[in-house]
Amino acid sequence: MSVYEKLTFGPVLITDLFLVHNGMGATKKDSGAVPYVAASFQNNGIVGYVDKAKCPGGWLSLVKDGDGGAGTCFYQPRPFWPSNHVLGLEPKLQGLSTSALVCLASAITHQCFPKYHRGNAINVGRLSRQMIMIPVVTAADGSQIVDWEGLTHLGTELFAGVVEEAHRALASVTKRI
Repeated sequence: MSVYEKLTFGPVLITDLFLVHNGMGATKKDSGAVPYVAASFQNNGIVGYVDKAKCPGGWLSLVKDGDGGAGTCFYQPRPFWPSNHVLGLEPKLQGLSTSALVCLASAITHQCFPKYHRGNAINVGRLSRQMIMIPVVTAADGSQIVDWEGLTHLGTELFAGVVEEAHRALASVTKRI
């Protein structure tokens, strides 16, 4: 039985999970030390580079608007600079695993990408009302809280599946060559 089948999902406000930071424009370059993340749905949102970071690594970036990218969320493993079309999402709980954060980025994208676009851009007000379905457990007082352990196990299992599929695809290509 997969981890997914053992989890219980419930709605959680994005702003209960993250502090929201507005991005700002910067002059980008073709190379550099710090990724410049903009309104793109490709390449982890990286469209260039800048000299200094606005956000540390271990945060998420969320595209607010733009042509085709609004609602796309990425895990940013390194310090980055979000453009004025991107929000930096700082986890309220420190020390979250990469697996949990990647799962949250995927859940946000899956549930926000179809909803937001240039005419219905993400802003702090809309984001404060945006719920996503993620793993939850029932606390001693009967309330539902995020199942961080379950989210981490799910992310780990999904990563393992991706790696397995990548190895299988590479082996198939190698046999044909």
